[in-house]
Amino acid sequence: MAVVILDRFQEENERHFFARLQSQDGVVQLYEQPSLQQQALDLMPVSEMRKEARKESEQTGKDERDCLMHQVNKWFYGSFFRWLDKPKCSRCGTVTKNIGLLPPTVEERKWLAGHVEGYKCPNCGADERFPRYNHPGKLLETRHGRCGEHANCQALLLRSMGFEVRHVTDWTDHVWVEVYSYQEQRWITCDRDYLSREREGKKLSYIMAVSDEETVDVTWRYSTKQNEVMQRRLHVSEGWLAKALAFLNHQKQQKLPPVRRQTLRERSALDLAEFLSNYERKLESKHIPYTFSPTDEEINSKRLQVQYCCASDKYFRGSKMETFLQGWKSGAAAVNSVFRKCEHDWTIVLDYLRSRGVEEADLTTLQKGNAFLARLPSSPTGLVSWTMDFSTSGLVIDSVTIVTCCVTMESGKVDWKLEGDDDIVENLTFISQHDCKSQKTSSLSGCKTLKLTAALSGGRGKLAWKHAQLCSQPIDSEGDPSLDITITLKESTA
Repeated sequence: MAVVILDRFQEENERHFFARLQSQDGVVQLYEQPSLQQQALDLMPVSEMRKEARKESEQTGKDERDCLMHQVNKWFYGSFFRWLDKPKCSRCGTVTKNIGLLPPTVEERKWLAGHVEGYKCPNCGADERFPRYNHPGKLLETRHGRCGEHANCQALLLRSMGFEVRHVTDWTDHVWVEVYSYQEQRWITCDRDYLSREREGKKLSYIMAVSDEETVDVTWRYSTKQNEVMQRRLHVSEGWLAKALAFLNHQKQQKLPPVRRQTLRERSALDLAEFLSNYERKLESKHIPYTFSPTDEEINSKRLQVQYCCASDKYFRGSKMETFLQGWKSGAAAVNSVFRKCEHDWTIVLDYLRSRGVEEADLTTLQKGNAFLARLPSSPTGLVSWTMDFSTSGLVIDSVTIVTCCVTMESGKVDWKLEGDDDIVENLTFISQHDCKSQKTSSLSGCKTLKLTAALSGGRGKLAWKHAQLCSQPIDSEGDPSLDITITLKESTA
């Protein structure tokens, strides 16, 4: 019953998501209107900018069109558009204070004002309105605003000069413009602050670039933390998103000449190749394999015990089980398409389940939230392993005890494998339960090395990645381990 309800919830998510993907199509179509482009050109010092672009090209050797783009942006930032945070009082010039949102008038709605911010002067008491216009034609008149107005106005001006532009929206809270550079053969950003957004702690999830010819997911161009971003991209499956974008782009491009469609495909292929090349390099340096070796204390006691708590994301070790490593990857020997998921974000789902008649008692686990390791939603499998090496201690393995919590649903699987010296392999089975289960084995007795591997696979539907969970535990269980590996040691007879 719960799986069916969650599937329906996902379908509603997809409808809302698809509507949001289409939300900028009407605005970018305005950039193509000849009358608006002419209105923009009439405001621009075109001859002077072309002259400066030729001069810059001669001096730097850059493509003249790229130099012209630079001149347009220089004029736009320098003298045309003004950033507006809080409007000044029209009577006395004092900076006003926000008093909340106001309903837009008929005239304001005509210019696509989604909402109007209200302000009051603390000095004379006068009221001021700040309509958040989305119509680029109106913005040619007002010439002020924040990032939304800024991007819309800039995109129209650049498009009027013949540049290919895309309206880019970071679904957290920002908007900017991309322009295609023929010299660099790629899209470049006109936003001067975008690179600092992730460094400032912005929790990026979806960044979409929209033009009259295509809608493109450009998140990976602006993020250096792909795995962290993937943890937040759970509104829809990555497979569904790819199909939705393909459908939208087919609609937009079906009337384009074949040559133009081929050009767009080639650009997409180059973008993907660039991303994959960069991402592979990042992956190579992102995870440093770790191997546990016994300390003097552990050699003397002939016992090594390592615990991992998914709730706190820490490893513990030693006789007092003190914090040893921070972050699940820091103690792993190998990682492939696995991430740590903390489910704090169940409010919307809980409300939805309640509205469908699910009893409150059945929602206890969701309300508390869980932490677990799972495969990436875009990957059919995931793998993580841990290794231990006793070869320099003079000791060998006597027995291995593993205690862990894994949860599987539908056809999801967590396959455990224990490997030692000389191709010794034992497959382990842990029954899917929220309570931790223990297995003890002597199959590696006499071995100097140990490798424990967990492989995640299977599942059904859009949430298949969640149907195989490793080290699953309540988010408030920060003092309890969800993985405990204990090795008893003995003297080597060799």
